[in-house]
Amino acid sequence: MNYLISNELDVVYARWSGAVALDQFRAMFEMYLNDENYVLGRPDLCDFSGLEVLDADFNQIWSALNMVNAVEGKKKDKTHTVIYAPSEIAYGSARMYQSLAEYEGGVKVTVCRTEAETLAVLNLDFSSIDDLLDRGHFLLPNPREAKVSQSTLDCC
Repeated sequence: MNYLISNELDVVYARWSGAVALDQFRAMFEMYLNDENYVLGRPDLCDFSGLEVLDADFNQIWSALNMVNAVEGKKKDKTHTVIYAPSEIAYGSARMYQSLAEYEGGVKVTVCRTEAETLAVLNLDFSSIDDLLDRGHFLLPNPREAKVSQSTLDCC
């Protein structure tokens, strides 16, 4: 798992590939929260096109959502996470997260099956995700020293 940030487009791109476990998500999320370019509420594009296995059960997905929602706090405009999930495995995992998010009332989640739909939901005028990455002026991770309290990440 890795992420890139485009300050110019005001979007975060996160690629999930291979087998992903919750501890990998926690590590990436902590690094992202401590990134020099982190902005609370910035839209996320989660690319699940390379996801082969999500090693997480219902409770672990719920835990990940609670961790994300803990950062959201009580702000009015919630982060919009758009998940590109073309495969059945990716789509099923993304829909579970989306259903929990709708129930919980925190982060807003949209699940898309095509790149075109994904980019349209985010109002990004690119022909593909590869085009977005090529021309979107994305920055590599630039984490500061850890400032997120462990209790925030252990909330769930």
